[in-house]
Amino acid sequence: MTYTDWIAQYDTLTPARRDNLRREIQEISYQPPISILLPVYNANLNFLEEAITSARRQIYDKWELCIVDDASTDRRVRPFLEDAGRSDRRIKLLFREKNGQVSACSNSALTLASGEWCALLDQDDALAENALAEIACAIARDPNISIVYSDEDFLDSLGARSNPFFKPDWNPELFFGQNYLNHLGVYRTVLLREIGGFREGFEGSQDYDLALRCIARLRPDQIRHIPRILYRWRMVAGSLADQPDAKPYARHAARRALNSHLCERGMAAHAEACPENPESHRVIYEPPT
Repeated sequence: MTYTDWIAQYDTLTPARRDNLRREIQEISYQPPISILLPVYNANLNFLEEAITSARRQIYDKWELCIVDDASTDRRVRPFLEDAGRSDRRIKLLFREKNGQVSACSNSALTLASGEWCALLDQDDALAENALAEIACAIARDPNISIVYSDEDFLDSLGARSNPFFKPDWNPELFFGQNYLNHLGVYRTVLLREIGGFREGFEGSQDYDLALRCIARLRPDQIRHIPRILYRWRMVAGSLADQPDAKPYARHAARRALNSHLCERGMAAHAEACPENPESHRVIYEPPT
């Protein structure tokens, strides 16, 4: 079976499936508001439009889209975003006067968030139509969870899907090897604010650093995996989705974040590159004395 065949058989929303999801949402006693954080800098406007459209097409409608432009030098970006803001009252906009890179820009988006949960979305990517509905249902089934993540696949420039990533349930040792909480990662807003949001200086792996600082405050049963492909990661030239070694600074930032986590947890261990795959990490534990 090809992946295209698999999508047709198992990952295509039929009218019946949409109706079932809507009924399940209507039966939830409390529908949690979700803020989608979308940092923007000199975005490809076609891809950015697809990202925004993917939010607006959500089956679940208790959301807001918090878009922050990080002082783009492309003068087309601001009027494009202003038009998007006028088209939907659920879209919040902020324009930074000075470029601060992705961590600072994401923190600005976090200041706009009024929802109880925050979903992370990159400017080139897209959400599946049922993404937030599945998230809301998972939260309703277990109100004690604080992080929800899903499976993902890749999206090429023509919109074709490939390379599905079917993830395991929460496994801290595997998470030390790679950040699989991203895409789609959804966090309690209060948790993000408690840790101070995104940490500057970890650009390229700011999402991994964020997740590591979050899991340090949680029990394993507060991290929930949804085994559905709810996120499309765009393969664009120069991106990690297209070329895993395109941004070597990202993996170095990831190991700094991981080593910071190990140190703060008092673990006698350090992270280094995995010999079989330099994009992954290996944690070396000191032998007991």
